[in-house]
Amino acid sequence: MIWERASSEQRRETVIHEVCHIVAYHLHGLEIKPHGIEWRQAMANCGMEPEVTHKIDLAGINFFHVRECKKQGRCHVSRRDFAALKRGELLHCTICGMRVDEQAIES
Repeated sequence: MIWERASSEQRRETVIHEVCHIVAYHLHGLEIKPHGIEWRQAMANCGMEPEVTHKIDLAGINFFHVRECKKQGRCHVSRRDFAALKRGELLHCTICGMRVDEQAIES
């Protein structure tokens, strides 16, 4: 869904960003930090700024709301976060910091 919203330039930047991860891991091993100096150097070698996050407009993308949130209904988790939660990963709301479990989510 996000890919469809991205401009041609944003898609190009995303592909280069991900390829630079592969290059950095290939050259320096899997122990390096995902956005560490090795990745940053690969980005620079491609003539890119080492931006960690994208700037694609996410307005209107579906989120799951968190029941009983501290911010009066403004807390939410993304579909990706919800999938991580189902895999057993710990999750905290990025707005209020509340620990979120599967029972706290309403779709």
